Amino acid sequence: MRTQQVDCSIYKKYPVVAIPCPITYLPVCGSDYITYGNECHLCIENLKSNGKVQLLHEGRC
Repeated sequence: MRTQQVDCSIYKKYPVVAIPCPITYLPVCGSDYITYGNECHLCIENLKSNGKVQLLHEGRC
């Protein structure tokens, strides 16, 4: 499984429960094969999982 890099460092200044994600729907597929509404939502899961969930590809899984 080859993952792509996504920069989640900009979200580290917020508590995970308070990250202000935009409501724009630009789906991305995580390495856990879950479709996230946008890169921000993927980054929340990335931070919660200590970096285990990465970007697999843009678009739905």
